[in-house]
Amino acid sequence: MGFTRSMVAELLGISEATLRRVRHENPDLMSALERGEAFAQMAVGCALFEKAVAGNIAAIRWWEMTRMGKRPGLSVNCNRSQSPFVLITNGQPNHG
Repeated sequence: MGFTRSMVAELLGISEATLRRVRHENPDLMSALERGEAFAQMAVGCALFEKAVAGNIAAIRWWEMTRMGKRPGLSVNCNRSQSPFVLITNGQPNHG
C-alpha cells in the first residue's frame, strides 16, 4: 500500500528485475500490487479532497494544480451563490 516497486522488492528480499519478472509471470501478484497502489492513491486523494474542502490552503493549491490544471495567469474561483459545483473560470461559468 503506497510502496514503490523498489520498496516492495526490498521488503521481499529480491531485486527489482526479479520482481518485474515474477509480477509478469504471476497475474495474482500483479493484481495484488495494482490493487494496493489503487487503494493508496484513493486514500491519499480522499484525504487531500477532505482537507481542500475544509479550507486547507495548501491542499486547495495542490488540488488546483494537479487536478484542475491551474497555472499562473489562470483565474479559477468557486461561486457558491450559484451552486457549489459551478466554477467561474476567467469570468465564464463552467458547469463541467
